[in-house]
Amino acid sequence: MSVLLLATGEHGHLELGVTIGPMALRVVVLAAVPVVAAFAVLRGFLGEPSRRTTIVVALAAATAATMELLLSGRVNLPEQVIPLLLAALALPIYLVRSTDERFARAVGLGRRFAPLVYAVVAALAVAQFGLAWFADAGRDRTTTLLHTGVLLGLVALVWFAIARPRGRGVNVGMLVSAAALGVGLLAGTAQAITMRPPDPVPDATGTGTVSSAGFPMLSTVD
Repeated sequence: MSVLLLATGEHGHLELGVTIGPMALRVVVLAAVPVVAAFAVLRGFLGEPSRRTTIVVALAAATAATMELLLSGRVNLPEQVIPLLLAALALPIYLVRSTDERFARAVGLGRRFAPLVYAVVAALAVAQFGLAWFADAGRDRTTTLLHTGVLLGLVALVWFAIARPRGRGVNVGMLVSAAALGVGLLAGTAQAITMRPPDPVPDATGTGTVSSAGFPMLSTVD
């Protein structure tokens, strides 16, 4: 999680000073995303997940999202939203692991409102995937939208993992939508990685977003 904290804003983009090669990033993403997607698809058939399983899924999603930020080169989000997404990735891990009675009420409220957070972020992820697949936006724009959809999808499924919905209808709706999002997450990840050029997608000004050493930097849509 410390890699997440290295993101700093400057001149409309975020530079992450971590020297990890693109191939290593791809391998980590392709290893972590299926874990999260499989949990989302199978959750309805396996019953209540254990605390350990939930932590593993949350950590896998946080890892994959971090690698996505390093790999994408550009995301279709305002710069100010990125720190909120990073916090949204970290908070569920705390909610699952916390055993301090002093914060029991806050933890309970966090898990109670998790279905709402999931629904909002999942809708944003679906919107990004929809634009990527149906808007005929061109290769560079489509790649950006796919990476953004994957990032948002991972955040949504972290909150799905810790959610304890009240009511049968809400529970069924979450299970079905999360399974569909998990499938979309796999498809979006595979397509985004195969479409990604050797260098990150250039920004709107035409200037590169990759260092001379070949390590990616993240820029955001203002």
